[in-house]
Amino acid sequence: MERSYYLSLPLLLASMQGIQEVRVFRAHVRMARQEYVVDLCVRSTSVLACEIKDSTGSVFRSGQSALDILAALGMVEWYGVCSSATEAEALPEQGITSRQAQALSAERVPVRHRPDADLSMLDHTTRRVFLLVDGKRTIGHIAELLGKKSEQVLDTMHILYRQGLITF
Repeated sequence: MERSYYLSLPLLLASMQGIQEVRVFRAHVRMARQEYVVDLCVRSTSVLACEIKDSTGSVFRSGQSALDILAALGMVEWYGVCSSATEAEALPEQGITSRQAQALSAERVPVRHRPDADLSMLDHTTRRVFLLVDGKRTIGHIAELLGKKSEQVLDTMHILYRQGLITF
């Protein structure tokens, strides 16, 4: 039997805190008398990708506009589709692949939540990432400036996010 979770998007993300593997969730929602499928790819408390597709499989909304719709919908019944990057790569016909998720996460723009934070508590790499966060640079651009992979910078961003130093 497939397990389901009846949660709002913020509650779903909060329940993922500390889980470092990629998880893909699916929901079936009804809007304006039409059925849609939502695919949500999450790692810890960060959304890596989100797509809403109509009954023909065409993308209706993606990215931030899809997240805005989900926020307005409130409680949604989510189903776990897969629970690892390896499984996500094997499910391209089911929506978002881990490669797409990584590309979308590299395009996200972090913003300093506490620009006056005490940086002495941060290690060298985390401090460098924090100082490059300016609300304009994408994660991919920051990774390029540091000569690191986007995934490594994203992991550091998760640390900064959990400490309340940045937001997305």
